[in-house]
Amino acid sequence: MSDERLTEYRARLEEIDREVIRLISERVRIAKNIGLTKTENGSPIRDYRMEKRVIDRARRFCDESGVDREIGEQIATILISGAVRAQEHIHQSRYEGELHRILIVGGAGKMGRWLANILHAQGHRVTVFDPSPAASDFEQATTLAEGARGAKLIVLATPLESSEAVYEEILHLEPTGVIADVFSVKSQVTPLIERGVRDGRRIVSLHPMFGPDVYLLSGRTLLICDCGSAGTAHFIRDLFEGTALTLMDVPLARHDEIIAYVLGLGHAINLLFARCLCDSGRSPEEIVGVSSTTFEKQLRASREVCSENPRLYFDIQNMNPLSPMVFDVMENALDHLRSAALDPDPSAFERIMTDGDRWFGAVMKGEG
Repeated sequence: MSDERLTEYRARLEEIDREVIRLISERVRIAKNIGLTKTENGSPIRDYRMEKRVIDRARRFCDESGVDREIGEQIATILISGAVRAQEHIHQSRYEGELHRILIVGGAGKMGRWLANILHAQGHRVTVFDPSPAASDFEQATTLAEGARGAKLIVLATPLESSEAVYEEILHLEPTGVIADVFSVKSQVTPLIERGVRDGRRIVSLHPMFGPDVYLLSGRTLLICDCGSAGTAHFIRDLFEGTALTLMDVPLARHDEIIAYVLGLGHAINLLFARCLCDSGRSPEEIVGVSSTTFEKQLRASREVCSENPRLYFDIQNMNPLSPMVFDVMENALDHLRSAALDPDPSAFERIMTDGDRWFGAVMKGEG
């Protein structure tokens, strides 16, 4: 093939790429109009049936055009994400409730900054307080007392290791606003929460089930633990109802038990996988070079866990009083799997797989 023909083909590809981007821009513009209409109608941002329709449509178009279906599915997923992102920005920016002065304690941390940004986007006046000096786009309080004075909501987003100390300090100030923590483990602060509620403080405990790097709130869950203060859980619901977050009520007394499995077990399994690879004596190139589809999926999950904040993940394991129970469950499950896998009779191993398939099937059925 001549250089002249290659140049011609590449120029044509450039034209096509420009047209594709132009069409994507047009699609985003239409998606924003849809988002405005949804907001006016009070409709949720996420429409899972429509998303399935878009993906099915992409598959059909691929079949008609002779394009690999997987390519169509990936493109459709990216387009859906872009549309949801555009609509969600409109939805968050059109908060129509009462505007408040809000203090974020630990506002220099990742989750603190995330909370400050989303609340500011709704129009609230956000102040941050953090002993660690850091640049911030928001007003900074020089003392905790100064920041808490007159705040309608005080969010505690400090590291877990300082959770008890910051609760003690904020309760000592006797603020009139709602106190809401976002700690991943609650047992260590539960006695302080109960004492504060008895003393008339308005307290609710929250847990965002996602990291601070997420932008799209669709499909994300915020746990709300009602601590017995009249109206506080309702206040938080009003605050976040206008976003695409899923709000889920969880009893404070059961939070750590649930989290021991959802976070504790999930983190531990991925760290165990990583530890096994590190201890294998094999180089990454040797193993990853022949990886299977299942291995690659697990590799991605474990890599994400290992790249997170080690101290936070340690505290989630170490400070949760239910962690020993989860490790016992893991140990028993490993013994069971070892015995079944090394038994000449495959029936026990088959039961492990069918039991798992049945459990996950029930999960999928519940989602549908």
